[in-house]
Amino acid sequence: MSKSRFMLPYISSKIFRTFTFITLIAASTYSISESVLTVEIEAERLILAAQNALKNQQSDAADRYLIRAAALNTPLANHYHFYRGKVSFSKNDFQTAQQHLVQYTQGVKSDDPHYEETLTLLTAIEKEGAQTKANSFSEKPQIEWHRTRSAPPYIENLKSLYLTEQGKLALEMHINDLLSSYPTANKTAVNKNLKPRNQNAKRHNTRNYNIQTTEQGSIKTHLTINKPGSSPNKEVKLNTSEISVYGLNHQIEFKCEDMTQRCWIKNPINQTVWLELDNNESAAKELATAIGYLVQVMQQQ
Repeated sequence: MSKSRFMLPYISSKIFRTFTFITLIAASTYSISESVLTVEIEAERLILAAQNALKNQQSDAADRYLIRAAALNTPLANHYHFYRGKVSFSKNDFQTAQQHLVQYTQGVKSDDPHYEETLTLLTAIEKEGAQTKANSFSEKPQIEWHRTRSAPPYIENLKSLYLTEQGKLALEMHINDLLSSYPTANKTAVNKNLKPRNQNAKRHNTRNYNIQTTEQGSIKTHLTINKPGSSPNKEVKLNTSEISVYGLNHQIEFKCEDMTQRCWIKNPINQTVWLELDNNESAAKELATAIGYLVQVMQQQ
């Protein structure tokens, strides 16, 4: 009886070490398997993650997965448009939802599992009056002075994803999607000895950038600061800069820093901080690429 009592701590410790070792192996295996996924499989994985997020009524999470899939710059399966349309519908962006849902119907048959739901969503959009609004924004034929110059595959892919014939618009939408998906937060160290209710009382401010192009050839930068718990001033919107694209180098640089847990796009004029996002190097690289193409397109207009 006495011997068993003394052995219990040893057995518990051994079980704990074994569990920890198995957990570390599982985590290592996950990292290895993730690193060898092809771009096509990674895109399918993200679309599937968006599907599961929608099942759990997490439209914001689904939106982030779809944006990451689009950022891979690879042809996406047709059901991407169904989930993109469904997410847009949940956000009352009926025009975008209609465009993607219509695109989805063009590549499926009536026995597709999402076919009836797609038609139901399109009917709901029509009831909301989105059809009339979409017609009012239909594009008119315009003279294309650079018709002989074909757009790079990168821009053509974005035009297909965002269902527009305007390369500048597709780039602007893609840039703002990336910025909205990776906001920065003013994070501070958390005392692990505090009770959970005290930790939850501390909510971080978030900083979200977005851009806007002008007909005069400038890129305006806006910053929205969300301050939880400081009502009525929960959001503060600032116009931080306006840069003319003429004379700019379209090779945009970025930098990521683990210490501050954020990345930033460098101002092409003086190499100072221009746009900030969360510490995600692949997202920052994609953002810098898209901005570089946007500068090129605007310089050619």
